[in-house]
Amino acid sequence: MKGSFPTYFTQTTQALFNTWRDTIQAGTVSNLHDWRVQMKKMKAIISFLQWIYGKSSLGKLPNSSRELFIQAGEWRELQLLHQWLQKEKLPLASLLKCTEKDIEQAADSTQNVFQKKLDDYNKQLKKTALLVNKTHSILADQYWLQLSTTLKKELKKGKKKDWHSTRKLCKKWLYACNWLEINSLPDKKQIQSIIQLEKLSGHWHECIMLLDRLEEITYLDKEPLETRKALAIAIARVLKKEKAMEKKTREQFIITAEKFYVSALPVKKSRNQKPESLIVRS
Repeated sequence: MKGSFPTYFTQTTQALFNTWRDTIQAGTVSNLHDWRVQMKKMKAIISFLQWIYGKSSLGKLPNSSRELFIQAGEWRELQLLHQWLQKEKLPLASLLKCTEKDIEQAADSTQNVFQKKLDDYNKQLKKTALLVNKTHSILADQYWLQLSTTLKKELKKGKKKDWHSTRKLCKKWLYACNWLEINSLPDKKQIQSIIQLEKLSGHWHECIMLLDRLEEITYLDKEPLETRKALAIAIARVLKKEKAMEKKTREQFIITAEKFYVSALPVKKSRNQKPESLIVRS
């Protein structure tokens, strides 16, 4: 049964391959970011289809998507680290192995993999389209309701160790809002609250990733004093930001949980109202 989900799949597939080719050709920070956004959407689609048809129903697609995403992840992490060091004016790129040369090597490696996998991945998605087009629209509603139930529980717990997984669940929930076929949509304030939580927890997680990278460096006895001071400054700055983002994220968990409990079910809308405002682009 045709509906929002097949349309969303087609649009995501087109955007995915457009950004894929752009990344192969140019490999800019924005190219890679845009491609990763589309891959996150595709991963959400894959999770939905596996929920319906089983984990083995999509063949190599889930593993291929995971491998490609991980491959691009190191390149993206080096980009972000390099950008942050430049912004903070800290001379640590060489020590952290995120110089422009390191980034170029990561880019070449990822772009080569992307080039080799492009045709095969396209074939995998064409097979997946057959499942998408036979998926009844009511299943998207049922899946979204299940995500809502799970998200409601996670928001109530709000445990720091689960923040990153809750953030990924928020993304799934937001993407799935675009697939709803019932003539009703989630409350707008509820959606905005989830978006804000996903954003803040994302900033917090970036701090954690930065700290992990900085704290990997141990043996500095032979490094110049200037380098050791720069590392100490970097760690102190990230810790300060992480503390601030933790506070904001914790507060947003409380706010979002309250809104989610007040409006746990969709609010009826006009039959003619379109859900464009719900489309999540990152």
